[in-house]
Amino acid sequence: MVKEKVSILEAISQLEPEERVGVEFYAGYKGEETPRRLLIKGQRFTIDEVLERKREAIVGGPEWAEVFICRVGNCHLKLKKIPGEDGAIISLK
Repeated sequence: MVKEKVSILEAISQLEPEERVGVEFYAGYKGEETPRRLLIKGQRFTIDEVLERKREAIVGGPEWAEVFICRVGNCHLKLKKIPGEDGAIISLK
């Protein structure tokens, strides 16, 4: 049985709040650098463009989260990658 491809909006709507999604990064000499693909509920989505990259303080801790504003199709998404944790938190921007 072949699973039908869903849109990025449908895939995001199936997520629980704060649920992590898989992210494949382009790894250069500095390690994980640029997100290239998302894996949500068994579906793979290509990140067309990284529009912005910044760091945000993690509440209650000394570490910083990497935040990427990305375009996937016609959607703008915010990916938040927390050091030491698998996957990323995703939200619509």
